Amino acid sequence: MFQLTTVRCACVVAATFSLVFPASRVACGELSLWHKVEVSRAKVMSSTRVETHRLPSDTHQVLKCCLTCLLLQWCKLLCVDQSTMNCTHVNTFVTPTYLESDTADGILCFTRRPMEFATMASIITGKPYSLTRSGDNLIDGFYNFRMDECLKTIDDPEDKWFVIDVGRALPIRHVLLVAQSNTYARKHFVDFEVRVGTSPVTAVEGISAYTFFGHFPGPGERNEVVILESPHAMKARFVSVQKMSGISSLQVCHVEIY
Repeated sequence: MFQLTTVRCACVVAATFSLVFPASRVACGELSLWHKVEVSRAKVMSSTRVETHRLPSDTHQVLKCCLTCLLLQWCKLLCVDQSTMNCTHVNTFVTPTYLESDTADGILCFTRRPMEFATMASIITGKPYSLTRSGDNLIDGFYNFRMDECLKTIDDPEDKWFVIDVGRALPIRHVLLVAQSNTYARKHFVDFEVRVGTSPVTAVEGISAYTFFGHFPGPGERNEVVILESPHAMKARFVSVQKMSGISSLQVCHVEIY
């Protein structure tokens, strides 16, 4: 059975709806702001938790779909399939700037995730464990709790890191990271440090020159969401994450920077 995601704030020292949507975002009451995004039907249905409901035949269809998602708590994405008149709730992380490659299968969805900078950014990492566990998994804006969508480095101390380049100096207050979906998170998602900077690095030695942003001592739990928050925005172009101790590799499954 799927375990509800937990959210932990870690130590920091910087420290009226219809089926036609002309806007890119909509409000669901006063509780949440939803961003419109296209996601393929196949990816939606491959999520690890999916619930589909028939849309009511009135003018408040999507509003009711939206409110149901909020009540479910685990729901992060809702999709409206106009061909079947179904509303589908899923637990998948999809960022507002996610770009669907299979547009022929695309359906209208709304995500609860905020606008952020990591999606479609550039990334460099220590040596990955395999080609399918590369850093590209962290900048595609999509994560549905499957292990092959995570970054995993090898266990060499010189390789337990990654740096995301958001393209230009931007104000950063939050860095969100998600642990893997099994109990080995306690070994791989632990004692990592986040730093920010304005200059590129090509090796782990350069990360220490960045400004400290936050630290997560861990150990992490399966599916755990960690949000490092600075008390004020720090202007930076580069965000580094480095595992500081232990013999196990670094494994992170989703990142958001905002």
